[in-house]
Order: sequence, then C-alpha cells, then structure tokens
Amino acid sequence: MLRHNNPHLDTRRLGKYIRQRSEAAETPPAWPGEARWRESLQGRAVELGASRQRGSFPVADYAALLGRPDSDFLDNAYRHLVGRLPDDEERHHDLAQLMAGLPRERLLLRLASRGEHGGDELPGLARGLSRARWMYHPRIGRGVRWLLGALRLDRLRERLDQTARLQDTRYQALLEMLREQGERINALEDEQRRLMADSRRLCQRLDALPADDAPPPSMAPRPSEPAVHAEAAGVTVPSGGRKPPQQDATGQDFYRALEARFRGAPSAITALMREHLPEVHSTVPLAEGLPLLDLGCGRGEWLALLRQEGIAARGVDLNAANIRAGREQGLEVRYQDALAALCDSADASLGMVSAFHLVEHLDHDQLRLLLHEAHRALAPGGRLLLETPNPQNLIVGSCNFYLDPTHVRPLPPDFLVFLAEFAGFEGVAARPLHPVGEQHHLHEESETARRLNHYLYGPQDYALLATRPAALDSQALRTGQEQDA
Repeated sequence: MLRHNNPHLDTRRLGKYIRQRSEAAETPPAWPGEARWRESLQGRAVELGASRQRGSFPVADYAALLGRPDSDFLDNAYRHLVGRLPDDEERHHDLAQLMAGLPRERLLLRLASRGEHGGDELPGLARGLSRARWMYHPRIGRGVRWLLGALRLDRLRERLDQTARLQDTRYQALLEMLREQGERINALEDEQRRLMADSRRLCQRLDALPADDAPPPSMAPRPSEPAVHAEAAGVTVPSGGRKPPQQDATGQDFYRALEARFRGAPSAITALMREHLPEVHSTVPLAEGLPLLDLGCGRGEWLALLRQEGIAARGVDLNAANIRAGREQGLEVRYQDALAALCDSADASLGMVSAFHLVEHLDHDQLRLLLHEAHRALAPGGRLLLETPNPQNLIVGSCNFYLDPTHVRPLPPDFLVFLAEFAGFEGVAARPLHPVGEQHHLHEESETARRLNHYLYGPQDYALLATRPAALDSQALRTGQEQDA
C-alpha cells in the first residue's frame, strides 16, 4: 500500500497508473516447470502463487494438527476446514489472536462455522470439533473444561506415581550395588590387615635369626673398588668405568640444571620449607646453642632460611657448583660426604640433623648407617628431619620419582618410620606434604573419586620427624652398634 510519506510525490495518481497498467497486462504464459516443481516437494502440500514461499507440511491427524507451530497450524486448519490457505489479512489477524492466547480449539470452531466449502477430511477432526463445542458451550463449557482438567490431573498423578516407583526401583538397585562395593572394600581391608600381620611376623623371624647368618653390611667401598661421588646425594657410592661429563658445552652443571628444571625456583622451595620452622624453634638443643647439620644442602635454600631465623647451621654437599654458590651467599658449607660428616661429628654435638631429598639416593646399608650416626651425633632431645618423595602418590611413585636419575628407590613412609624407630629414635612420625592443587582433583562426591584423589593427587612428599630420647639407653646403643657392625 502506498503511503503519503513524500510530499513531492502524488501517490494517488501513481497508484491509479499502476492499477491501469496491471489490468491492461496480458496473462503470463504457463510455467513449464510447474509440474516438476510440484513433484520436487515430495508430498509437501502447498498452494501455488502467493503462498509458494510459505508452504506447510501436512499433518496426519487431529492431534498432530494441534501440535504444529502457529504458522503451520493455521495453514493446515484453513486447508482442512475451509479448503484453501488463508490470505494475508486472515493470516495476520488469526496469528495475532493465537499469540494473544486464543485457544486453538476456538479458532477451529470459528473456521468450521463459516459454512465455506470444506477441505479434505482429517482423521479425528470431527470428534475434536465435537469435544471443542462442549468445552466452549456458553452454559456448560466451564464445567466441561473443569472436568477434563480433573481427568488430566488424574492421568498426571498416575504418571508421577509410575515415575516414583521406577525411581525407587533404581534407588534400591543402587543401594544394592553400594552394599556389594562396601563388602568388597571390607574384604580388601581384611586382606591388607592379614598381609601386614604376616609382614610383622616375618620381620620378627628375621630379627630372631643368628647374627652369623646375616650378611655383613657394606659400610664403605673396598679399597680395591673405584668410588665416585654422587653429587646429587652427597654420599660416596661404588661405580665402575668412566664418569660422564658433569657440565655441558657452556659450563653449566648437570645436576643444578636438573634441579632448576624439575625441582623449582629457590624462592618456591624456600616457601615450602617454612612449614618446618615450628619444629626447628621447638627443638631444645638448638635453643641451647648446638648447631644444625644439613646433609646434601644443595642450593642452600634451607641454610639461608635458618640464617634469617637466627639458627646456627652448616651444610655439606658433594656438588662443587652448589658449594661455590653457597659460599657466595655467605653460608657455612663444606665439600664433604654426608656420611663422613656425620661420622666426624662428636657424640651429642648436634641439635638437629636435616636432609631434604637425600635418603632416596642411598642404598639400604647407607640409609641405616645414616640413621645410626645421626642418633649418636644428636644431643638428647635433638631432632632428625628427613624429607623425601611420597610413593603413596601413584604418579610420584611410578613417574616423577624417576625424573632424577640418581634416585635409588622410593621409600614407603611406614618403612622409613620403622628404620628410625629401630635406630633408637622416639616420637617418630611421617607427615604428608605438598598435595596436588584442588583444581586437578575429581570434583565428585563418591568413594571412587575420593580414593583416586588420594592416590593420584594426594601429598607428593612427606617429612620424617624423629627425636633422640632424653635419657639414652647405653646398653641399647651398644646392641645397635653390634647389629650394624
């Protein structure tokens, strides 16, 4: 429709001219592709001409008619009740009423009451129109609608009851599965307790064996065997053949480069070590002025932190680059074997002995000798602090532990606690450290997720804390020395 939106344009004259030209135009020839176009729709029922662009899909029955979108519903309703598609005015008017909330049954009743020539019969349409007449009868329509709504509520209630019974059945099945899993877990725990009891009995039998049957421990390499300093561990270990170069082409030390890559920046390591300061400050011999000896002091983060806290401490290491770096910081460090430093210490001359990530570099005999000498060199009430990777974390025990080629074997916490107690320490405890961040955990409330978070993302390290008894039993000490000899 032409509107008067241009004051310089005579719209009435232009409209009259357009109508004249349209009436004088000849009828266009038949379109040869009409039949092919109809066949290409594959049964899609549309009218040609003005409705060509809005063809609707046919419906199979009355229920499908009510379930179609407004546009398709309107086209199909006109087709089956009036025998044609709605024109533009009818279409816009009826769509507006449907969008305003007019029930579809009332629109069907209005189309059926026009008395125009009807279209093809739709299954269920006559029965649906009959029900709609009762629903919207001027006198009894409200009651009929209320009754039908009540019937629908009954059906809905039946469906809800059926769904509740189904959910209850599923819940019972889940409870049964949980009971079975609980029984399996209990059986595994019983088996674990049985194996631990067998292990304790085996250890008791081994302890009861005569001393002559036990193989003599190797305290040091024989004079005829070549020895090489394991710079990472700070101890002397036997080796044969030539050593690989310890520096690259630029002069960078191998083990310092390895620590920089996988252990972390010194500032991050210092932040983690601060959690051990309460044990340091509560150690009585340190407060009385006895020094702390750090074995395998590495880059000196622990010694620098102790200097800030006013604790007298010295360290030993067999990495020359670490010794140079420590002396540049003004730290008291010495190029010396860890076991040799302990053996050179006088009885009860140390307030504390610490070793961070050292014991995993030792074999069994060296580890037992280290614990024995630390017990001898510590003053009564002195403490031993050992930090090492936690093999209870499966990722650490199976992968990350072997990033350092100088590691010998992982040390389970219970085994290291046993060795410290066997060496004469008391108050021995293994404290878990450095769990994986929460962002990597499985965020599920299930037993499986809890166990996976514990074994995969739990503590990556642990610290062994042990104290030399205040009243030393000399007879027990002599017995331990005879067993280790």
